[in-house]
Amino acid sequence: MQSANKRRLLIILGVILLLVIGVVALLSKPPKKPSTPQITTYTDPYSHETVTDVAGKAPDTYGSTATTPIYLGFDKLLDHGMTFDQVGNLKVAFDNFSKKQPKPIQQVSIDVDHITAEHDTSGFFLFFNVMADRQYVYKAKVDYTGLSAIRLYLSDSKGNLTYDSQTVNTQVGE
Repeated sequence: MQSANKRRLLIILGVILLLVIGVVALLSKPPKKPSTPQITTYTDPYSHETVTDVAGKAPDTYGSTATTPIYLGFDKLLDHGMTFDQVGNLKVAFDNFSKKQPKPIQQVSIDVDHITAEHDTSGFFLFFNVMADRQYVYKAKVDYTGLSAIRLYLSDSKGNLTYDSQTVNTQVGE
């Protein structure tokens, strides 16, 4: 009987020893290092702004809806006579244009090197090329009056009108 008890005790000690060795082996494994996300940068040829794309991460859209495009080069319109509210309303016009597309536009970029301004008795106008989603190019005409109202006209490369925003005069920031 004593030898049977000793044998059971040895088996129990052997199992406990195997469990301890297994736990030690698992705990001594070095932790996996988190993989560094793939980061690519892109210099937009129209606005000359650098866009950083992080693989697996959506663009930062804090303060705006998820479908609102990223706007590049729009600050340069301030140098050509538009007010802050007019630039904001121009973004609203592009957002409305984006919503009418089969797939919402994610990026709108202004050719900042070729913005031209004109004015006559009917108002002030800016002309420039704009690129949507790094591939679709439109000719833009912006009619702006007062301190906030704008009207955006977009034409294709052949000069055919593809979009007329009508007058946009919202309160920016509401």
